[in-house]
Amino acid sequence: MTYRIAELIADSLIAHDIDRAFGVPGESFLPLLDALHDRGQIDLVTCRHEGSASLAAVADAKLTGRAGVVLASRGPGAFNAALGLHVAEQEAIPLVMLVGQVDRPNLDRDAVQEIDCGRSFGGLLKWAVRLNSAALVPEMMARAFAAAQSGTPGPVAVELPEDLLADSAQGLLVKIHGAVLPEPGTGAIEKASAMLAASQRPILLVGGECRTMAFRQDLIALSEKWNLPVVVAAKMQDQFRNDHALWAGQLGFFTSPAHVKLFERADLIVALGSRLGDLSSLGFAFPRQAAPRQPLVQVYPDAGAIGTRFQTDLAIVSGAHAFLRAMLAVPAVAQERISWRQEIAAARSATHGWPRSGVPATDVSAMLSQRLLPSFGRTEWSRRTRATSPHGSTASSAFSRPRGCSVRHAAQWAAAFLPGSRQACGILIARSSRSAETAVS
Repeated sequence: MTYRIAELIADSLIAHDIDRAFGVPGESFLPLLDALHDRGQIDLVTCRHEGSASLAAVADAKLTGRAGVVLASRGPGAFNAALGLHVAEQEAIPLVMLVGQVDRPNLDRDAVQEIDCGRSFGGLLKWAVRLNSAALVPEMMARAFAAAQSGTPGPVAVELPEDLLADSAQGLLVKIHGAVLPEPGTGAIEKASAMLAASQRPILLVGGECRTMAFRQDLIALSEKWNLPVVVAAKMQDQFRNDHALWAGQLGFFTSPAHVKLFERADLIVALGSRLGDLSSLGFAFPRQAAPRQPLVQVYPDAGAIGTRFQTDLAIVSGAHAFLRAMLAVPAVAQERISWRQEIAAARSATHGWPRSGVPATDVSAMLSQRLLPSFGRTEWSRRTRATSPHGSTASSAFSRPRGCSVRHAAQWAAAFLPGSRQACGILIARSSRSAETAVS
């Protein structure tokens, strides 16, 4: 069998450690689908909509730390997949979109659903390329993955003309360029250590530039070595253990008043792996710029993302994990910061602590099971609603109706026996009544 460009692209994905891709099959890249099937090393997940496929690829990139891959047809398919491009650009997620394109003789002739990804998605993409020459495919594929993962990660688009996929690739070899991963210099680490040692109320703000398990383990080690409270950016709750004594909360939508007051008292902010965007800075208000200004150390692998929104006292162009390893290698002059840690604990308890009042004294799920649901599956009801509190009592953590139980009946029972649910359940009862009347009429 002739070794084609389609097989070369499939081998390029494998060489870049891609083991899963998402997409909606299309006629414009059938040879590539055949090549992926024949290789059997990549799990190709078929989706019903390119938007879902691109968002799934973004999620895959977050979980693996590698670039996500989405396959889409030209025109409507690519524009549907742009949902994921936007998320990848906003959240700095490496994403490679492979787009089936019209054959080369019909390019730039307004052929059916022809698209220029560079012009269409220029504001979202880090880079876009149209593969026109078989000899350049190894280089362009390597460059696509390097661009997606270097500096500020983000989305790239690779257009695949339909006829090119069937061209011979004999003699061509896969290339890997690798991503640029800067590391901090000795001088920067010494300055950061000195600033931490002098700080009374520091906060380490952690973004999502690095998401590996090894990074998270080193993050815990650094926080404990320096007695350094950790705040995570929006959607980054898994970056640091939420039950750790040095966990100081998270930024994002509707940050709790207790945490806002806490952050205002910090005398040093170390932003690690974050561009300090809207959700990571309390709407561009944190670190405080008005007097007295909060000193800022920003660590990010892209120099262009540092100092763009806030005055930065120490700018370090480095990957987040490289910075952690360097800081762990130097002696720490850690202060106990007892009062600061007490403030951290108080804010954490005020926001996330189990309520001391209003907690049902009895086992609500068991009571409902025994008294109200003899014919609707007690075991399932208890399994789906039972949740044990830290104080040993149990309460319904989420209202989940059992099979065979109508929404209206379940809402009536919850309104009668679950504290604080009457208003919400009343809405459910009213809606279900209207739905029933409409169905009858």
